[in-house]
Amino acid sequence: MKLVSDVVQLSLVVLALSSCGAVAQVADSVFRDRFEFSTPVQPDSRVHAYVWGDNSRGQLGLGYEGGQAALPTQEISASAWADMDAGRYHSCGIKVDNTLWCWGLNRSGQLGVGDTDNRSSPEQVGSDTGWMVVSAGRGNTCGIRAGELYCWGWDRSGVLGQGTLNEGSSVPLRVGLASDWVDVVASVGGGHVCGIRGGGRLYCWGANNDGQLGIGSFDQRSIPTQVGGSWIQVALGLRHSCGIETFAEPDRGGRLFCWGDNGLNQFGSEAGEGSSTPVDVSAHYSVPGSDWALLSAGYNNTCAVTSRGTLYCWGNLRQVLGEDAWYGTGCAYLYERCLIGSGSSLGGGIKALSVGGANVVDDGVRRALIHACVVAGTTLHCWGNDNLGQLGGDPPRDAALVTSPLSGWIDVTAGGAHTIGLRDES
Repeated sequence: MKLVSDVVQLSLVVLALSSCGAVAQVADSVFRDRFEFSTPVQPDSRVHAYVWGDNSRGQLGLGYEGGQAALPTQEISASAWADMDAGRYHSCGIKVDNTLWCWGLNRSGQLGVGDTDNRSSPEQVGSDTGWMVVSAGRGNTCGIRAGELYCWGWDRSGVLGQGTLNEGSSVPLRVGLASDWVDVVASVGGGHVCGIRGGGRLYCWGANNDGQLGIGSFDQRSIPTQVGGSWIQVALGLRHSCGIETFAEPDRGGRLFCWGDNGLNQFGSEAGEGSSTPVDVSAHYSVPGSDWALLSAGYNNTCAVTSRGTLYCWGNLRQVLGEDAWYGTGCAYLYERCLIGSGSSLGGGIKALSVGGANVVDDGVRRALIHACVVAGTTLHCWGNDNLGQLGGDPPRDAALVTSPLSGWIDVTAGGAHTIGLRDES
């Protein structure tokens, strides 16, 4: 999951490793009057994980499989967490001691614990420390430890980055020899992965039927393949990807690009032909062209926050919220870009955003369930499908905006049909 503070810190890392003098003048202070930044998690902090939604595979980490949790429930491990990520049916987290833990469905070895048995409680992945980033995908997981990239789980379309196909692994496998990886994202609903190395260099690999790798072809790749440009963030949907280019102008964010499938307006411009290379879609918004700071994608939908703290979402809105208009926004057109709100209207500066969703089993029927969450100030809001309690409301119901009665939220991640939030209880 991505916080605004993470993006700015990543920007500084990218800029430090970049050889472009003009870019190196950018500082994170540009954004401090527009967003509230989370305080870095300390070893003695009381940051705990709360979970809700689908628990059919033990992905909530409550010690049992089955059922659902409609309201946020503190995860069984009392340890403080630094980061979490929710996948399709599994979850992973990094504790403040930089150890990595995973739980939930493990059919393809996506937990990285050396076997394929499900876990309903967090189990440590190996004994190493130094984990910095983790991303839980569909049946695969990737993480960064001391700048080195590792992936494990299924290997459909080569998502493990090993140069092979369909040769999965139940333990982490190092991807290449580079030691300057700073971010990685695995698609929750699809079958591709993208990561960012020093200097803002973006690499993607895996499935590419719709050009979602952004490499100018439709051929799958089983090793990381570079995408042109310099990037600060990337987000992956089912068969599309979007990214924000490296901050390059004072008082501005980066331009927004999308590529891959655009049949349901995943690009946010208009539904139509997709692209196998990044397309600049910033011009289609009533904001300056270089003005985006935070991004998340899920299934056939995308959400992004401008550097002024305004949240937009677009894509297949009917898939998310049924036939009605986008709950109070006046957006009734199927693929319309919709203004969700600003930091001020949502209760504070937006500092975390996550769009979830995947084809999951609901009452024996496989269907696409999509939801999204945002942390504004210390308030948590979620919206979209709530069939399995993934919005955290009581009773569960598809809704425009479910606001948690609890405060102190600092981060959130939306998975297939479950959600995990980090809450500071100090």
